[in-house]
Amino acid sequence: MANKTKRKRQDDTNYIARSSSSVIRIENLRNHSKKGVLDIDFILSVFVFLSVIVFVTSVIIGNIPVFHRESLNENLRARSYQISELLLFDQGEPPDWSPVVGDPNEVKRIGLSTGDAYEISRVKIDNLEIICSDYSRLRTLLIQDLRNELKVSISDASGNVLLDCGPAVSATILPEFPVTRYGVLEDNTIVKILVSVV
Repeated sequence: MANKTKRKRQDDTNYIARSSSSVIRIENLRNHSKKGVLDIDFILSVFVFLSVIVFVTSVIIGNIPVFHRESLNENLRARSYQISELLLFDQGEPPDWSPVVGDPNEVKRIGLSTGDAYEISRVKIDNLEIICSDYSRLRTLLIQDLRNELKVSISDASGNVLLDCGPAVSATILPEFPVTRYGVLEDNTIVKILVSVV
């Protein structure tokens, strides 16, 4: 009886081993038959991922020109402010500069200040008007970037124009960034300085 039980157990073990190996073989056949086949979930997730990447890339590429244009505009605005500061607060080089070429006091840097804060010299305004007749020289002295144009206008409180300096022909298409500053002449007349870089 012990032999029968032992044999029965061995037959059961062989059957289980045979049936489990056939189960493994059936699973291997199933897995082998799925090679090269993609699930619809995987296909959809790859499609959504690629769509998001394309969308984000196109948004970034679309905004680059806008940011670049704004950066250039801010540079022009800063340049206008810088030139207005130079005219209003600097005496120039030398301090008693002259517009005449060859003069020992020939201008190296333009400034309209008398040396006191916000006080502008009427003589220097007249000298600047002489320099404005040679616009390329003015541009070289003030802006130093020959790609841009410069406009300087000075008027008193009643609207009388003391100086109007700019290019002979002005482009209306390009953006213009005016900066308005106020000062006083030696006789306490209030003047408005308008500087634009184009």
